[in-house]
Amino acid sequence: MTPREQFAQEAESRGLMAWLGYARSGMELALRDSMADMAERVDAPRVIEAVSRGKDRRPKLVDRPHIQNHIIITGTAQQYQGLIDAQRTQCPEVKGLASTFHAVPLKLLYSLRQWADGIEAIAAREVERYKRGEELSLFEAGEAVKVIGQRSEFFEFFEAQKPVFLRMVQAAHDKHPFAEVEIQVFGRAVPVKVDPLHVRKAG
Repeated sequence: MTPREQFAQEAESRGLMAWLGYARSGMELALRDSMADMAERVDAPRVIEAVSRGKDRRPKLVDRPHIQNHIIITGTAQQYQGLIDAQRTQCPEVKGLASTFHAVPLKLLYSLRQWADGIEAIAAREVERYKRGEELSLFEAGEAVKVIGQRSEFFEFFEAQKPVFLRMVQAAHDKHPFAEVEIQVFGRAVPVKVDPLHVRKAG
């Protein structure tokens, strides 16, 4: 028996079922937390991004749902009925959750849980890095980036060299961290520091 089949068999013996619920945009993560005690498990895996905004260039963590407008609910028939009753009485715990649910086969739920756990593990690592004070960035090392700003010969030159993100760096005298990118100048790789507000993903 495969792990997928064993999981489905154990879930069925416990009377568990799974549904795909539809959430209002921006409510996915809040519903996951507010509904935690209303079902055995509610999945809405999140993505953690490091975003620089305004005058403070130091990246701040921002989370968003990996898939918008969807949450995965696992529970018993009694818990499912409890959700319906909560919606009928307009309980705040289910605010933003649509009344339409789609059943998820238990064999498919095994893969969905593995996927959700993997996404959450990545998010948790980013949070831990942030707590340790490591410099975070929206970019991966070696990723092609686009340097934006006022149209000038400087930025046009950067774009022509196809810059690649290296890391976030900050010296003792710097007020905020810089994004270090690598460009090719006469066939040689040259690292250059740019304002992180002027860097975007190349795609």
